[in-house]
Order: sequence, then C-alpha cells, then structure tokens
Amino acid sequence: MTSDKAPHARLWLIDFVRQISILLVLLSHLSLSPFAKDTHIPWALINNGKNAVSLFFVISGFVIARTVAARDGSLDRIRVRNFYIMRIARIVPLIALVCLVGALLSAFPGAQIGGISWTLGHTNLLFWLTMLTFTFNWLLCLNSNQYALYWDIFWSLSMEEQFYFFGPLIARVSRSEKTLVFVLLGILVLAPIGRAVGENLHLASPTFSTFYAIDLMAFGVLLHLALQNFGAALKERQHLCILLLISGLLCIVSVLGAQHRGVDYRIVYPSAIGFGLFTFLLGGLCIPGIQKSPRFLVFGGELSYGGYLWHPLILGLVGGWTKHLTFPLAALVFSICTLAFAAVSYQFYEKPLNTWIRKSLLKKGSSDAGAIPYTVPPADATKVH
Repeated sequence: MTSDKAPHARLWLIDFVRQISILLVLLSHLSLSPFAKDTHIPWALINNGKNAVSLFFVISGFVIARTVAARDGSLDRIRVRNFYIMRIARIVPLIALVCLVGALLSAFPGAQIGGISWTLGHTNLLFWLTMLTFTFNWLLCLNSNQYALYWDIFWSLSMEEQFYFFGPLIARVSRSEKTLVFVLLGILVLAPIGRAVGENLHLASPTFSTFYAIDLMAFGVLLHLALQNFGAALKERQHLCILLLISGLLCIVSVLGAQHRGVDYRIVYPSAIGFGLFTFLLGGLCIPGIQKSPRFLVFGGELSYGGYLWHPLILGLVGGWTKHLTFPLAALVFSICTLAFAAVSYQFYEKPLNTWIRKSLLKKGSSDAGAIPYTVPPADATKVH
C-alpha cells in the first residue's frame, strides 16, 4: 500500500474513477452490440458510453496539470518540448499499433471478426489524414455513421491530443497561474456557447465537436490548481470534504441517469459532468482514508488507456461466444479479457517503447516520474503559490 505522503504515489480515487469510466464504456458498447441477448439492460449501461469518456477528459486535464507542476514547478513554467516528447512516448506507440492492426483487418474487403466489420469505406485518404492530424472527431461531425466501432473510438483521442498540443502553449503564454485560471474560466463559459452553435448548424453529429470536451479538461486543470492552493485547508475540514464528495457524486449520477437527452441536455451535460467530478474529487482527494484503500480494487483504472483502445477488437473476438451468456456474465468475461489484454500490451509493448523514446529524446537531466507525481498537501502544508 502506498502512503498518501509518498512523493510519487498514484491517487486511489483517480484510478477508481478511471475504472468506473472504462467499465461503463465496455458495458455500453457490449449492450449495443449484436452479442447482447438480454432485452432489459438498464438505460444507464446502454446510453452512457460517451458520458463515461467525459469523465476521462476531466481526469486527463487533472493528471497532466499535476504531472507538469511536479516536474516543472508550476504550469506557467512548463517545458513544452519535454512535455510533447513524454506525451508522444506514452500515447503514440499504442495508437500506432492499434491503427496498424485495424489497417490490416480493413485491407480485406468484407473482413470480419465475430460479425463486426472493420472496413473504412471510400474515404481512406481523408480518414488517415484526420487520424494523422488528430482531427478525426471533426470528420465524425460531418458523418458519424461511416466507420465501425474500432475506428469510432478515436474521436476522444483526437480531442485529447488537441488539448495536449494547445494546452502547454496556453499555459506558457499565460505567464502566471492566476492568469491561467481566468483563461480556464473563460473556456468554461465559451464551451457551452460553442456546443449551442454546433447544434444549430445541424451537423451530422455535433457531439463530436471539440467544444464537447474542452471545458471538461479545463475543469481537470482547475481541480489541480484548487487542490494546490486549498488542499491543506480542506484536509482540516473533513465534514466539508465529505459534503463535496457526496454533492459531486449526486451531480454525476443525475447526468448519467437522465432519460431525456435532447439538444438542451447535449449542451449542458458536459458542464454538469465536469462540475460534478470537480466537486467529487475536490472533496474526495482531501480525505486521507480513501487514498489508503487497497490498490487491487482499482487495477482496471491503471489499464484504462489500453482497455479503451483494444476493447473493440476484444469485443469482436469474444462476443460471438459470450452472446449465449446472460448480460452480467458476458460483461464480466468481456471486461476481464479486455483488461488482461491491456495489461499484456502495457507490460511488453507500451512500457518498453515509452522508456526508450524518453531516454532517446529527452535532454540529459530531464526526467519524468512515470507514475502520477502528485500528493494532496498534508494539513500543515503551506501553499505553493
């Protein structure tokens, strides 16, 4: 068990949210696949795949901000080149392998695995161009029904990469964390306006617009800044922390459980999820007892990236023989197979390449902890700024 005072400790609650998110994605896609024989699958499982990814966006903003602050001292002093290298080292190897596997599968007309098609249709050049530039989500805005699940999931990776590219530049230009806070608050205001404009343009699927994620990642960065400046004070007020945790949880559950999902919902729900998770984690990360929970309960959170990218392939491989099982048992088998595959992928492919790229490209003296180097300040800690 890792102490919450360890300098490079993973945060249990962060991995818990990641685990819930990846499981919701898996259950959602399984329930909508031809392999789900049950007809009475709960609404919350069928329709919350995209909402679960929204939780990932908040976590992504938080983790990146926290890592940068631990490595470079503060967000406005970010070393942009090193940041890009480390993001490439962590993200690109797996994306490249998944794309290679998908390209090989789609090279055969009518290729199928477990009854799922992988073909790319008639826009291969445009597809690969948007994949290369991480603008695939905008392509889906124009035609969201053209690609199989194997490729559809890259919409979220595109949004994250856009955040990873522009975020460091915005932080550096801000020159101070105080200015950065105002920029982030501006994003929280502008994103819903952007979503409203997207809905009025009658795009094929406006929910793939970057405006549906940018404020979520801003909430994550603001969470880091809030913990950095107010974490010590919050730890002295445990009743307030519990209230924040419960309030945030109720907000998230209300969004996940909403059955009416019209235009108004699509404009508001990212902001509601972002605010709910911000509040939930602001309180929960300041409750020391949560961080001392057993690590094995959140092993899926550590494998969420690989699980997300590999799960369509695993669904095709195992779905054919799980369709005869009840949905809970099929979901269990699918989840275990996906996370096991992700664990092998991480240990024997992603991790070695990650290490090699960093050692090859980072300047001498530059380092990254690898784990998430953030610890909520103890009650007697002073503010960093």
